[in-house]
Amino acid sequence: MDDYRPIVSNSELNSYKIGVIHQRVQHYRAFLKNSFFFGSSRLDANFALQRSWRREYSHPEDPYQDVAGLFLKLNTFNYDVKYYLPEIDGWEMTVGANGMYQKNNVDAGTEFVIPSYRQFDLGAFLLIKKDFKKLSVSGGVRYDYRHFKNEKLFTKPNPVSGFDQAVFGNDREDADQPFQKYTTSFDGFTGSIGLSYAINHQVSIKANFARGYRAPNISEISANGVHPGTGFYQIGNDQFKPEFSNQADLGASFSSRKINAGASFFVNKIDNYIFNSRLQSAAGGDSISVSGGREYPTYKFRQGKVLLYGMEANIDFHLIGDLHFENSASLILGKNESFSGSEKNDGNKYVPQIPPLRYVSELRYDLAKNSRSFSKTFVKLQLQYTADQNRVYSYDDTETPTRGYTLINLGAGTGINDKNGKNILDVYLLANNIFDTAYQDHLSRLKYFEEYAASPNGHLGIYNMGRNISIKLVKNF
Repeated sequence: MDDYRPIVSNSELNSYKIGVIHQRVQHYRAFLKNSFFFGSSRLDANFALQRSWRREYSHPEDPYQDVAGLFLKLNTFNYDVKYYLPEIDGWEMTVGANGMYQKNNVDAGTEFVIPSYRQFDLGAFLLIKKDFKKLSVSGGVRYDYRHFKNEKLFTKPNPVSGFDQAVFGNDREDADQPFQKYTTSFDGFTGSIGLSYAINHQVSIKANFARGYRAPNISEISANGVHPGTGFYQIGNDQFKPEFSNQADLGASFSSRKINAGASFFVNKIDNYIFNSRLQSAAGGDSISVSGGREYPTYKFRQGKVLLYGMEANIDFHLIGDLHFENSASLILGKNESFSGSEKNDGNKYVPQIPPLRYVSELRYDLAKNSRSFSKTFVKLQLQYTADQNRVYSYDDTETPTRGYTLINLGAGTGINDKNGKNILDVYLLANNIFDTAYQDHLSRLKYFEEYAASPNGHLGIYNMGRNISIKLVKNF
């Protein structure tokens, strides 16, 4: 029973030392970038190797802290090759391939959310572009392939520590098997075409039509355990198909000496859309899974059809000298078409994890324009407004509404120059959420990360950061 949870002392809460429950990450990367020139053509070949060892120490009862709960050993090889063909009558063409090979091992831990696996990704593509005076045309086609090979895993408690551990060979008597051996592949063709037309020097319009593709990831097809970052038991689905989408975008922009403005609209219809949904028991209550002697709410990934549509807009004013007034807004709406008949209701008509309306307004004034000792000096006042989000996927209590909030931020910065006017140091002073507003981001998983039956202010979950004042120094070498 993982019930060793002593009260954290004030001395620990006020200390900067690494806590008993902590993480250790070792990440190593080597990157090789190459360009080869053949007359008017060019070949770019980029390769990378990454090795990531991640330990999450989640057993406070372990006196020596030498047993990691989650222990992931991930090795990744990335490749990206592009060949830029010689231009033919103004047509620019690029062919290439990119992807990765990945190997992950989970056997050294005591908690198992995903299995050990091997993954290979390949994407081959062709891009074409041409300018016709005021009109620019670009497009491309692509083929993607992903191959998964998941390893089976047997576990049983260690006779000394009591923690679960991976077992090998024939030592499988009374062992659990959270993961089966599993092999699958995904592939798909995609393409896009985009147009940009300059009506005059100030106004241009753009349009784009595209078919998209996304293969399921390891968690979505194979998860079977407690996700440590969310506090619930996650189950994958090995019957998933790739996501395919058809999207149209339309936008316009205006640019002058005193005003810059733009707006774009999109609509995106996605088949086999993957989203997370809370499971209910046969009796109608929450489905509960037990791991390590503790109970967790259970979630499972599912697929369906969704329609996403929305807009982005910005307008910046430069009416008075060095005073800048910049504004931007974004809105995304989602219609969940995964349910039909009697199963369809008000709780599942929206798409989960959709951000609410967001508006950002910033007033910035540039100072010391004629100073030799200082450069890029500014002061700014920023307002961030986020609306209520009531269009939620409340089916089986998966998602809850989130109250809107307004944050006020202040900032100032300058570049310090030497006697010759050369920059030697940049200094920034930033104060975010200066009124210490208590708020929760709708997309935050920590919004649901609380095990209390009630909360004194009526809102469960962990809140976002309060008032935060920081100083940033940037030294250029």
